[in-house]
Parts: sequence; structure tokens; C-alpha cells
Amino acid sequence: MSAILGRIEYGSQALDKSKFDRAFKALSDYGPDGKVTVHGQNYAFGLQYFGVRSGQSDSIELQRNGCTLVADAILDARQDLLDKLGLPPATEGGPSDLELIRSAFLKWGHSSPNQLFGDLAFAVFDPESRELFLARDHIGKRPLYWARGSDSFTFSTDISALIEFDDINREIDQKTLLRFMVREGTWPQPKTLLKGINFVDPGCYMTVSRSEQKQTRWWNPHDIKTVHGRSTQDCVHELAELLDTVIEDNIATDLPLGAHLSGGIDSGAVTALSAKALRSKGRSLVSGYCWAPEFSEDFPDRGTADERHNVKRICKSAGVPISFGDKNYRALEAFHKRELEVEGFADLADEPSILSQASKDGVRIILSGWGGDEAFSTIGRDYLPYCLKRFRFAEAFRVLRFISGGRRKPKILLRNLYNQGLLLLLPDWVRRRLIRDVVHDDPLSFINPTFLDSDPDLKAWRDQNLPRSGDPKAFLANLHLHGHLAGRTDTWASWSSGFGIQYRYPLMDRRIMEFILSVPNEFLFADGKPRFLARHATKDVLPENLLKYDTANEALRLKLRLDYWRALMEYERDGMFAGDSRWLDMPKVRDTIKKSPDRFSRDDMLQFRRLSLSIRIWYLEQRNRSASEEL
Repeated sequence: MSAILGRIEYGSQALDKSKFDRAFKALSDYGPDGKVTVHGQNYAFGLQYFGVRSGQSDSIELQRNGCTLVADAILDARQDLLDKLGLPPATEGGPSDLELIRSAFLKWGHSSPNQLFGDLAFAVFDPESRELFLARDHIGKRPLYWARGSDSFTFSTDISALIEFDDINREIDQKTLLRFMVREGTWPQPKTLLKGINFVDPGCYMTVSRSEQKQTRWWNPHDIKTVHGRSTQDCVHELAELLDTVIEDNIATDLPLGAHLSGGIDSGAVTALSAKALRSKGRSLVSGYCWAPEFSEDFPDRGTADERHNVKRICKSAGVPISFGDKNYRALEAFHKRELEVEGFADLADEPSILSQASKDGVRIILSGWGGDEAFSTIGRDYLPYCLKRFRFAEAFRVLRFISGGRRKPKILLRNLYNQGLLLLLPDWVRRRLIRDVVHDDPLSFINPTFLDSDPDLKAWRDQNLPRSGDPKAFLANLHLHGHLAGRTDTWASWSSGFGIQYRYPLMDRRIMEFILSVPNEFLFADGKPRFLARHATKDVLPENLLKYDTANEALRLKLRLDYWRALMEYERDGMFAGDSRWLDMPKVRDTIKKSPDRFSRDDMLQFRRLSLSIRIWYLEQRNRSASEEL
């Protein structure tokens, strides 16, 4: 994971080189393979370089052909791009991704992101016009933040660099924080938690001048047209070939690779296919990394639904060793203390332990199946109302029976028919009236009532739910635009930098996503079960009937949460959570901490999830108070 930083002074004031260098130093963890800067009287740009492909660091030149370019990028489909640019085939180490992006921008200008495949965030600056162009890949596999001062503009792929500048507002944005809490820790687009810092949306570019900045969407999943005339087998074959191509692009490195492996089809496909491709080159994955615990007395075999059986079957077939999850609640405690205002909102507390182990194993790149549910395998959301709307009742019943676990549970069948079928056929305004507003009267909510009432637009904002039209691909497209996929990749980019590790996300490749969006809805659920295309495209490398229920992983998480809840009880007795809070209902927080259960019920799990978020917010408030006192 490379990192970039840039700053432009639009007034008469010259750029302060020492302040820029201080901010650039905050990105040092990202640059194990080189650091390059370029300075002008009123601007400066820098790249901390992580070399994924050998030899490219020798050709890093930020300023050439009348433009300054910095990029955190790994380009895929490089030969196709060389052909479009009319350039000869690539030699060992060159041309670099940086030079290819420059050539693409000089040829296609603002349309250049459409021609680039891979993971990227880049900036192009014209010193004469002092105009800046920022762009981010289609789904946000690389972060890109920006801040506008009174007469300056600053951008970076990490917030930690931006907050080094004194003129950037680092106060907590109260409205964004409240909406983050109301959504129970999910990403409240389109803001960071800091007042002065925004981000370029995934799939967008931004043009910046002295007087304004304007964002334009260059990739819209709703624009992908359905291609008819293909059979399901045609699509299965095409997806299998596309997967092989994408995996080859993602393993095109000499660096040691590991892979996430949860036991499901997405991570399983990435692990099995990358192991197969590496084996053909005389290489192998260092390890698969699983969040679930190893089989033990504390975590015994949970039967056929235990995902660890899938993990071991995949690893044995692929010839890959496996590393299981951490069993210490201290990892959860450390997660709550992390700076979410800087690192982002992602809530997967298990991941730092994975990064630590992978780093010890010498891994430099982790291949992740993150995003597969939405981008690759798809779980068939909204297919039930899609069938009902077209009076395909036999097919609808087949889908309903699958998502309800059979036909012998009439109450579950009826509930799913209403919630996942009939309700989604209603207009949005009717559906909103039928869904209870639970924020103000929820007994498990830990938000300070005064803080909750501080946003007069809150209810209207909450009513803007993810659009549901009873169309599976429309729902997928809305998910892609929602931003939650980038929410996790942003955080993981920050976390992984300290371990010298880079993530790659093969299943969020634009070629795969556009292919899935181009097939008819019926192909996503062709045999009455979700993930039809993915299951059949990977049948040669994955075990048959691969289903994942996360029983072992959830057992581990329940144990860690219970252990941590008991630790919180001790901290509360010692007075750690004494005092009031602007954001939290502290009497309710303290009272809940004291009531640690012996075993988790369904209500206890919901309560802990909200308590966990409250502890993160409590640590945020302590940091914010300390910063205010220092000022």
C-alpha cells in the first residue's frame, strides 16, 4: 500500500516546506520501497512507495510532460492498456504503473479512469493553470481524502497526514457522529468524522481550482446493461475464465502472498484459485488466515455446519497451511481504543490479529474475498419480490423455501414472505410508515437524549434508506453506490500500513462486477439457490455444496465479547466510566456494563453490539477532550 500527499497554496503565501515534510513523514509506514517528493513555490506533492511489482521503483518520476502526478495504484489488465495507448509490450519492471497512468491521462484526460483497471487513487496537477484532478477507482479500494482551507487545498490517502496541517479543521463533526451512532456503526456517507476532511467518492473524479471543487461520477453500476442471448452455461464459462484472468493479475508479484479464508465461497474461491495459479509458477501461498478458532476443548467440532471443516478441506486441496483466529479478548479491547476518527469506521475487530500473524509469517500481500457477496457470488437479495412482481409464484415459493430453511416452518415462511417479499413491493413512503422509528424509544440505545435531539433533520435522513425496488441487480447497484465496501477497505489500508502489508480484493475487480451486473436476474438464482454462477464457475476448485454458517467464528466472538464485558465491569468498578458525556447516556452505559450475562441471549448480543459502539465513542470523546485541553 503506497500513500500520496499533495498541497497547493492558492494565495500569495509560499508553501511551507517544513510543514509539508512533517505531514509527509506521518505516511512513512507506507513507503518501504521509496519516498519521492516534488516542490514548487506554491505546491508540493509526495509519494511513499510500496513496490508490488519488481523494478518499478527505479522509474518513479513525479514531474514529466508538463504535469505532476502522484498515485497509490496497482494497475491490472496492463497489456490491454498498453495496446490502447499504442505502446510496445511491457518489459521487466516497466513501464511503471505511474507512467501508464500519466500516459492515460495525457491521452484521455478526465475520461482516463474509465480506461484503467485495478486499485487506484491518483492526482494530476498542472503547475501552469494550477488545476488539480483527483480520481478514485470504481469501488474505492484505495482511500482518497481532501481538505479545503481558506486559500489552500490538501489531499492524501491517509487522514493522519492531513491533520498535521494547522489550518485543517480537526474538530469532530457532531452531525456525522450522531448519524454514525444512529446507524449503529455503519458508514454515514458522505463525510469523515472530522469537520474539515472529506473524501472523493468511489467511482468519482474531482476537479479543483482556486475557487471551487467539483466531483463527477465516472462509474455508475446502474449504467451496466443486461446482455441477453447467453445461456447459463455460457455465463458460467465466461465467469470462470474471467476469474482466472483476474487472479493472474492479483498474483503478479514476487512478494509473499497470504489469503483470507473464512470457509465460504468467496474467500474459498480466492484462496483455491490463487494457490492453483501460483503452483503453476512453482510458488505457493504462505498461509490462509481464518478468523475462526482452531478445534479445541473450548471450541469443539460443531458438526456439519462448522465452517472449519470447509476451511480445512479447501486448504488440503489447495496445499495451503492455515492459521486460525486469536482467542484473547485483549484484541477486542485494543480495537475499541483505535482512532476511528483517523482510521475509519470499519468494525472487524479480528483483523489486526490476522495482520500481526501474517506479518510474522513474512506475508506482504493479503488476498481478500471482501466484497464477494455484493460483487461476485451475490446472495440473491430482492429476487423474491422480483418473482412475485412477475407472477412467477412457483419460483417465488422455491426461493422462499430456501431462505426459510424449508417448508416445515410456516411462521418463518410467512415472516420472510412479508419482510423480504411483499414489503419490498410497496412504495417507499408506505414502507417507511410500516417500519417503526426505533431510535428515540429504543431501551437499548446509549445515545445521550440531548445529543439525539440536536439534529432536526435526523428523521428525514433516516428515512433515506437504501433504495429497494424488488430488482436484484438494481439492489446490487445501490449497494455498490452505498460506500460500505470502501468503508472497510479504507480502514484496512490504515491498519495494514504499520505491518508492511498490502491488501488486494480480486472479487471487487471492475471486470467481474460489470459482468455480474450484465447477466439476467434469473441467472443469479438459477437453481433455486443463491450464488448460482459463482458456485458453478468454481466447482473444479471448491468442495461440493459449500455452505458457511460461521458457527465456530460466532462461538469465538461470543466468548471474547463475554470476557471483555466482564473486564469492562472491573473497569467500571474502578471508576473508569465515571462522569458525563455529550454524546452518550452514561448512566445507562454504566448500568448496562454492570449487568454482564452468564450466557448470551439474542437481546444480549444486540445490547453488546451497541455497548461496544458506545465504548468506541467513549474513547473518542476522551481523545477529543485531551486534544482540546492541549489547545
